[in-house]
Amino acid sequence: MNVLPPLRIESLAHGGDGVATLPAGKKVFVPATAPGDLVEAEALEDRGSLVKARLVRLIEPSAQRVEALCPHAASCGGCQLQHLAYEAQAAAKEQAFYESLARIGGLRREAIAEARPIVASPDEFRYRIRCRLHVRDGKLGYLRRGSHDLEPIASCHLLAPALERLALAVGAALRARPLPALREVDLCVGADGRGAIALSPDPKAAPGWAEKAPRIFDGLEGLAGIVALPPPQQQAGQQTKRRRAAPPGAAPAPRIFGDPVVERPAPLAPGVRLLGRPDVFAQANDAGNEALVRAAVEALAPAAGDRVLELYCGAGNFTFALAARSAHVTAVEYEGVSLDLARRAAAGARIDRIRFVAGDAARVVEGFAAEGQRFDLALLDPPRAGARGLAEALARLGPRRIAYVSCDPATLARDLGALHAAGYQARLAVPVDMFPQTYHVEGVVLLERA
Repeated sequence: MNVLPPLRIESLAHGGDGVATLPAGKKVFVPATAPGDLVEAEALEDRGSLVKARLVRLIEPSAQRVEALCPHAASCGGCQLQHLAYEAQAAAKEQAFYESLARIGGLRREAIAEARPIVASPDEFRYRIRCRLHVRDGKLGYLRRGSHDLEPIASCHLLAPALERLALAVGAALRARPLPALREVDLCVGADGRGAIALSPDPKAAPGWAEKAPRIFDGLEGLAGIVALPPPQQQAGQQTKRRRAAPPGAAPAPRIFGDPVVERPAPLAPGVRLLGRPDVFAQANDAGNEALVRAAVEALAPAAGDRVLELYCGAGNFTFALAARSAHVTAVEYEGVSLDLARRAAAGARIDRIRFVAGDAARVVEGFAAEGQRFDLALLDPPRAGARGLAEALARLGPRRIAYVSCDPATLARDLGALHAAGYQARLAVPVDMFPQTYHVEGVVLLERA
């Protein structure tokens, strides 16, 4: 065992690992540690500029260290920071957010006119209204940290009570009657507590693989609908924050059992119901999402009559808040379930200030620019891969302010550089903690014409 000399953890890296420095100056990354910890660690991999290690012994705990609430916390990959007090988690995420902007985008915090502190989540636990669980041999759970092995769950303190009840009921149903081809289950619940699940199969699943699903899950309390997805190689138009694929073509449609559409109040849009389904992206922290929408919309400050271009609108998370300010919104998203849900929600609320446009964001922006269209404001909420290649065409549309919402500080920082080159300056930045107990951090940056 290659045991290193005792290490004092100095900070947290993006990803949640504690960072210490060897006497020669090399950085050591140690999971499950907190700033201030004195630890004994074993070197696992020397990557030249850094060492990946594992915690062997906690010699002296940091004052920021706390007892993890969840019995799965030590091995489950769902959380990385339960051993850290929430105030320290938030401070580490704020630091990581601004360090990414500086390191990757060259945008130092002191160069931003209004670089705000992180917006904390109203709830440290029990905040998730949707989740993805893995299935192995009829058991339901998360993947263990650093592996593809399953950590079966008996409880999850991140899940809202209604979602946890549904997850445990689904797990019990699968133990009693396994669905062999099933590999993942996405679950979500609405404001009324009713929920829905999406079943994702193994790539080798045969056609009709999910025919038994209605019988397996029949009578589950709170389950209103099921979406059974085709095998991955046959899917098209499945929209997630990590990937937005091309719009549906000849691929088979998901099988629908019951009614898998759930409803929640649209943030900052009184009287509007935001529609969701377990197989399309939506934010998982309801109260945190309202803080995110508020940060973006208030920064953008649309006024009556403003023409707003919204890119990657999804099911309308920001759309209705923008329209509620009496702005005229052109909302762009791939044709598919997300856009269908947004259109339904707008029709149900009888909103006529929104024009939905189906298509790839980059191509739509290029088309608008070629037509000579103009917009007063723009809001982007791209997937994790960011909005590469959009800046120049977007600038030709003339928005005086752009609000960029991001779930990945690295791609955000990259795209800010392109927007700066296109004539925009970052005036305001605010990180938002949507996922307590994990390393993930969202952010909003407001840019104005230089």
